[in-house]
Amino acid sequence: MLLNNVSGKSFLEKIQTNDQQDKKSQESASEKFLENLKGKIDKKTTEESLQESKAVTFSEAVDRYEEFVEQRIKDGPPKIQIGGAAYTNEEWERLLRKMDKDIDAYKEELRERVRRQQEKEILEEGKSGAVEDEEDILDLPVTESIL
Repeated sequence: MLLNNVSGKSFLEKIQTNDQQDKKSQESASEKFLENLKGKIDKKTTEESLQESKAVTFSEAVDRYEEFVEQRIKDGPPKIQIGGAAYTNEEWERLLRKMDKDIDAYKEELRERVRRQQEKEILEEGKSGAVEDEEDILDLPVTESIL
């Protein structure tokens, strides 16, 4: 019954059209399969090349570190240039500690000298008869600025 409604020519055209569509869909499916396969191959190749580049990068890093160690042994630790002298970090810290200690010792010596001078002035004033209160003497501006 179906054949009676459709002419022979149109039936053949439909079959050919269906065949062409099937071929196109098969070609597109095969193209998709090949592209997918190619992508997987490219991905493996990319991963392999990435691993190789990491290995190269690691070996380069080891080489750089080796050069750094050789240079450090040859030249010693980095130095800070101060005027005509150059100091390593350890030497610089040691110098600063020594300077701090010397400054503290100088301040202590200066305090002691001021205290002795004040005592001497008190004794001289006591002999001359003009004795001031001890609190007034300790409130001298010199004493405050030094202490």
